[in-house]
Amino acid sequence: MPELPEVETIVRGLRTVLPGHTIVSVRLGKTDFIEDPAALSELLPGRRIERVERLGKFIQLQLSAGSGTKNADGQMNLVIHLGMTGWLGVRRPEDPVAPHTHAFFELEDGRELRYTDIRRFGQILLVPGGKIAASGSGSARSRWRFRPVNSTRAWQGAGRESKPCCSIKASFEASEIFMPTKVYGRLAFIRRVLPRG
Repeated sequence: MPELPEVETIVRGLRTVLPGHTIVSVRLGKTDFIEDPAALSELLPGRRIERVERLGKFIQLQLSAGSGTKNADGQMNLVIHLGMTGWLGVRRPEDPVAPHTHAFFELEDGRELRYTDIRRFGQILLVPGGKIAASGSGSARSRWRFRPVNSTRAWQGAGRESKPCCSIKASFEASEIFMPTKVYGRLAFIRRVLPRG
């Protein structure tokens, strides 16, 4: 799974090439990891990439409205989580397409922002509004919620006495929840929160 250093490396690389460029078109392959594929194809063309930020393990592209965009009055954020096997990068159209490349965002200079994910555990979604707060208190917070864990294998390596209660889908939500309680890491969480026996 891409850890924070890998995500930060990707973000730093994208910061050097993406800001100031406009998305011309969107081409999608498999879409089961995309919250609203139709919205990507409809609302992204014509939007200018203003900034590339990292929110925990999420990559945020801040987009401003261009002249030919729908909903031109509002800003949007393209939020991407790489999951376990995801990759995001800019390529020329003549570059070979890696297997499992599921999203192509064509830029006005002809290059493409490509999202590749073998296992499709990542996520892509559009969040309306300006900058998303790093604390998760912005409009994106409602997008990620606690989900029940249906498998006893959810806490692998935790010991036989531990029982899963829930999983937290977003890294910045986990940070926001556990930072004030000084609970860090999976093992500390299991020891302090999950009942024994």
